[in-house]
Amino acid sequence: MSYNSNPVSSDHWWDVWIIIDDECASDGSACCSIWLSGTNPGNWTAYYNTKKLSRCKDPILLDFLINSPIDGPSTRLKLLACSGSISADDSACEVGSESATEVQSAWSGTYDGADAGAVVQAAEHTVAHLSTIDCSSIEPTTTFGYLNGSFVGVYSGGMMHNQGAVDLVKQFIASMEKDETKGSFQIMQICDSNRSADYTVGIASLTASKPGDISALAAIQKAVRGWSKGECATGFDSSTKSNTKVLQQKVGKPSTWQTVTVRDGLAARSDCKTTQVIGSDSCAKLAAKCNITPAKFTKLHPEATFCSTLRLGQCGIDSDFCTITEWETGAPGTAKDGTNGCISTEIVKGTAPESFISLGYFGAFNDNRKCLNMDVRSLNGYSYTVIHSTFADISDDFNADISAVQQSFDYFKAMTGFKKIISFGGWPFSMSLDSYAIFREGVTDAQRQTFATNVANFVQDNNLDGADFD
Repeated sequence: MSYNSNPVSSDHWWDVWIIIDDECASDGSACCSIWLSGTNPGNWTAYYNTKKLSRCKDPILLDFLINSPIDGPSTRLKLLACSGSISADDSACEVGSESATEVQSAWSGTYDGADAGAVVQAAEHTVAHLSTIDCSSIEPTTTFGYLNGSFVGVYSGGMMHNQGAVDLVKQFIASMEKDETKGSFQIMQICDSNRSADYTVGIASLTASKPGDISALAAIQKAVRGWSKGECATGFDSSTKSNTKVLQQKVGKPSTWQTVTVRDGLAARSDCKTTQVIGSDSCAKLAAKCNITPAKFTKLHPEATFCSTLRLGQCGIDSDFCTITEWETGAPGTAKDGTNGCISTEIVKGTAPESFISLGYFGAFNDNRKCLNMDVRSLNGYSYTVIHSTFADISDDFNADISAVQQSFDYFKAMTGFKKIISFGGWPFSMSLDSYAIFREGVTDAQRQTFATNVANFVQDNNLDGADFD
């Protein structure tokens, strides 16, 4: 599959897809086309192995789940990738508190210096990416870089200042450029038993032994996953320690109600501030995070089992989960850029409809299994008012393809007594390497009219009542 693209221009033109062609020029120049796609990694191009990454000669940013081991025997690898020249955000960040901090450098394996350039460029790409993160965010940051077989992973806790993470990565880069590196697998971390994941920072690098070798990226993932839980990377052949000053994100002042005196006749009646419990947090660490003393924290949480029953998790539903918006077209199920909309199970109270429907969802694909088969005609006689039949496919040229369930579909469209809806897609179609991009391309400016027209014609030609996309 190949794509042509025109030069792009944008205030953030580095936010791009990297499209890797199956047939690349020997110098790699034909492998990397650039498409504007935005900052959300969900819009980046997905790959299901690391071998294709080696075809691109520019540094690449990667995004993937850190809590699902990518080298498991039954793991289906999914990497999201983008490439381009990154421009740092020039907006000013509030200066945080600076404190002397111990930095550990550790390494394993034999290092010959041949991969130093690739590691440095991949690390520099993560620096540029870190520089674009919203300074006010208290969410942890993970970012991964790649070039010529070398992988770099960075973790920065939610309470660490952006610049603190950037400074550590730059220190790591400086050690590479000064040829101070002693091993093939190397890390630099600000991590100890007194820190929670919020105050942990680390960078790790390792070069794959051959194209497509997943073990190098898996080792990087393991280190980053540990830091996200407040666990330090261990098990290296050798290590050294040094001291440096690191910016730590400023924590807000104690809540106003804490200083209200008795003369006001007021007392605390509800939560004035909440914070999320993350890996390795204790009551002492939470007190520090809230900028209050342990004694005050205990007074606020006097339950005898409170500290022993801390649980990780999200506290409440915030804008990351539910922001009620809609796209400018007003189409249902849509949301404005930068918002995630709300879940489809929201309960809306209102007057009852004049009549209710009875909805059926028939899996025509069941004909392809060896047992537990059901003929759609067996639904005759039931009181369904609407039935969806699943699944039709979409071809590469955005036409409806019913061949996988043709016989069942012929029976279905001949039935009467209910409204008939054809469902397109399904899990295999939406996830398979040879078809997952069809829906994504079908809604682009270049293809949506063709896609919509073909589907509408299919519905009309077969006397159906609608279409559903899964």
